[in-house]
Amino acid sequence: MKAISCLSISNGQLEFQRRPARDDIQLIIDLNSLEMSGIDSELNNENELNLTRPLLIQSFNPTNNLLHIEFETNPLNTKSDYRIQAKSHPLQINYHATTINTLIECFLPDRHHDLEGIKEAAYSIYTDIKHRTQFLVSENLKKIIDLDINIDLQSIYFIVPEHGSYQSSSSVMCLDLGHLMFKGGEKNVQNPEKDVFYDAK
Repeated sequence: MKAISCLSISNGQLEFQRRPARDDIQLIIDLNSLEMSGIDSELNNENELNLTRPLLIQSFNPTNNLLHIEFETNPLNTKSDYRIQAKSHPLQINYHATTINTLIECFLPDRHHDLEGIKEAAYSIYTDIKHRTQFLVSENLKKIIDLDINIDLQSIYFIVPEHGSYQSSSSVMCLDLGHLMFKGGEKNVQNPEKDVFYDAK
């Protein structure tokens, strides 16, 4: 069996805390880097064994953390009900024709089997989850008085190389998906004191 693609997450961290006196929580997610490799031909252009795999997804600047997310309910020193902070650094996505085509072939339905029953069951479960999620989100949004939100998502670069395989000397088309910033709610929010939380068990 040959692996089509491999996803590697480096130094991921999830921290969950809550205040002893109330049910307020704080969730912090940190992700240092993300890499996804694809599949390539077994031989290179010189008919030698090819031991390298093309990178489909990689951090644009490996020296900085790729993603940082904070979510807190009823944060201290503010009047907000919720505080959301998210920051990401640039991410580079390289198109690789061989890997994409192989993945498509892998997930194509088998024509020799009837998958209608599985499709109907999956769609029924999806519909049920969708309606429940919409109801819960709608009810929670009605209870929110003030939301402190600060989102800074730097650009994702989509590289489309000539002939479908990225090389350092290849001609490429670069799509810049733009820099997203969104701020709202309380301004100049002070960081909550760490000693008011304890690790949830």
